[in-house]
Amino acid sequence: MVDLLGGHQWLVRSVTLGNGVTLAATFNRDGSFDGMIHAPTSMTTNTQRVSGAWVVTPPLLFLQWDWIEGTGPYAAPRHNEIPIEISSFSARRLTGVDKWWRLWSFERIEN
Repeated sequence: MVDLLGGHQWLVRSVTLGNGVTLAATFNRDGSFDGMIHAPTSMTTNTQRVSGAWVVTPPLLFLQWDWIEGTGPYAAPRHNEIPIEISSFSARRLTGVDKWWRLWSFERIEN
């Protein structure tokens, strides 16, 4: 599983991130990731660069990252730690659900 994610770019979607929000990130083999959270203009969260950590202990993928929720005077730093139970994976796709039973979808982006 580490070889599947590590060293590749992934497009991540989940309602847990926010409705219409995506994360495009490179998952490094050292357990870190770097990328951009892209938010629709209708969201109160801005598009922003994020860095975080990931680890796989089957059947779970753990993600953690810091980000800024909201904009302007209402912006607040947040820390997310999300365990995702992996339900299926292949070389190009991974899906699972988090503790709120929200679907997570990872699609590999061509480099």
